[in-house]
Amino acid sequence: VTDSGVSSHLVPFLQKWPVCQRLKLYKNALGDPTLKALSNWVADGYAQELHLSDLSGKVSSEAVLHLLKEIHRKQNYPCSNGKGKCPLWLRLEHNGISDVDGLLEKAQSLGNSV
Repeated sequence: VTDSGVSSHLVPFLQKWPVCQRLKLYKNALGDPTLKALSNWVADGYAQELHLSDLSGKVSSEAVLHLLKEIHRKQNYPCSNGKGKCPLWLRLEHNGISDVDGLLEKAQSLGNSV
């Protein structure tokens, strides 16, 4: 799967059929364009788990912050899972994101719970 494939196939699919609690895209040729393309759907609160680890594309702290801002803006997390509320489990490890501590501080200063 590539960024182009996510934008042209997966995102339209999720717009039409948005209910997907666990989306695993790890170890694919994805990067910033995918994070930005998925941000609106993720922020709508359908996902409980999003696995974006070990991607071979460039994943910048700016793209991660964009995703976190959109999630925070829409206020759909924690979401209901039928038993109560659950947060989004977002996996981004092994992507070479620079200054992770600075990214987390920035996200928290904007009101995100990370």
